[in-house]
Amino acid sequence: MRHPGPSDEQTLGLGRDGWLRHMSQIGSDHGLFDEIGAAHHGLFVEEGDTLLIAFDRADRVWRDSPDGLPDGFEMVRRRSWSLLSILSEGRTWFRDPALPRFFAALRGTGLLKRYRSVIFYGVGPDCGFAACAFSRIVPGARVLAANPVATLAAREAPFERRFRSARRLDFGGPLGHGGRSLATASEAVILYDPLDTADAAQAALLTGPSVTRVGLPFAGPSLPEMLRRGGGGVPLLRLLERGDASQADIREALKTPLRENADTMLRRTRAALVRDLPGRAAVLARHGFAASADRRLAAFLAEAEARGRPETAPDPQPA
Repeated sequence: MRHPGPSDEQTLGLGRDGWLRHMSQIGSDHGLFDEIGAAHHGLFVEEGDTLLIAFDRADRVWRDSPDGLPDGFEMVRRRSWSLLSILSEGRTWFRDPALPRFFAALRGTGLLKRYRSVIFYGVGPDCGFAACAFSRIVPGARVLAANPVATLAAREAPFERRFRSARRLDFGGPLGHGGRSLATASEAVILYDPLDTADAAQAALLTGPSVTRVGLPFAGPSLPEMLRRGGGGVPLLRLLERGDASQADIREALKTPLRENADTMLRRTRAALVRDLPGRAAVLARHGFAASADRRLAAFLAEAEARGRPETAPDPQPA
């Protein structure tokens, strides 16, 4: 199969209609692209015996993705995985009843049993929620979710003050709570920022013997970028495929993306200055600037050096 990529028609600037034509062409050439109910699309690309079921937002893909391809497509290109991408039109939280019917139909055909390994993948609160919640459809599947919401049901997440407009949605039923769905997963990795109160509280609802929660301080809003453009997503998915997703291996895979992300290093440097640790702040700012050339880090470095002689410190490691 010739994998579509940046050498194909550039999708940025085409708008929604142009992007839909691009997806339709990929589906026609390599699998299927179709509507699922009124607010979702499904792109299926059949390749190898590992199936990645990834959740994404169509508006994010056609507006921000450099090649117009959804989360997970890199695994088609680089590892010849099969991909089923579920794309929402806006932040639907994937609560449309058409989606459970779609997956039930897939299960009825036996398609989901053809694969040696099935991995659910979602980046961000809504897509992470969907990856966790829908994983129960394939018992024994593996899951990777970043910054996920476990549920928005008020009685189970009374602390949640974000996403107020989503409170009208029904988070009941067997697919309404990501934590309960993960009980059927053979392995699940949850990435979150323990310094973000809401992010950490939602992650705390995602528990179980198969769940590995990895707290990444100061990473919070930068996690999606690190997984998509910082190179972190591919090695993590490979670890899950091999069944090697230990805390140590996950942190090692994310070490470089964390260090090279300017916003994360800015937050770490700022925190060190607030704690009156100018030496540590200088080490962090210097390393972050060398990796990203972000001028904000250069300014922090100058401030840190002005406040005190930089102390000797080892290369910063993710907490």
